[in-house]
Amino acid sequence: MPRIDVDSVREHLAALEATLQELQGMTTWSVAQLTTDTVHLWALAYGFQLAAQNVLDISSHIGSALRLGAAPEDYHGAIVALGETGVLDADFARVLAPLAGLRNILVHGYLRLEAERLHEALGHLGDLRRFIADIHAFLEANPGL
Repeated sequence: MPRIDVDSVREHLAALEATLQELQGMTTWSVAQLTTDTVHLWALAYGFQLAAQNVLDISSHIGSALRLGAAPEDYHGAIVALGETGVLDADFARVLAPLAGLRNILVHGYLRLEAERLHEALGHLGDLRRFIADIHAFLEANPGL
């Protein structure tokens, strides 16, 4: 069975923590500011893209290493699978999984970037903090993986 590359997961967690700190500094930005200032909108979009990609990379790696049944068809499924196997709380995984959709919009649907949606996402930074804490706890509780 492949093992979890703990160093890689921790590197992604550290990158996510750094991105989260930057995103926290953006919580004072208004929708109006994001609508009229492309630089702020792009900064927020890129921050969420980085955060989402780290969550998805961690989820995919852990899921693959643990061989959580059939490989998820998409990033959304990778997060849900962690909930189904107890790596994350199942309800929390279902709350976090739509982050995959936001990432896809940021990467593939950037022409439809919505200041309101990104501004609303700033209200869910606690979900990213919880993900970090939960993955750290999982790694500590399973040192042999």
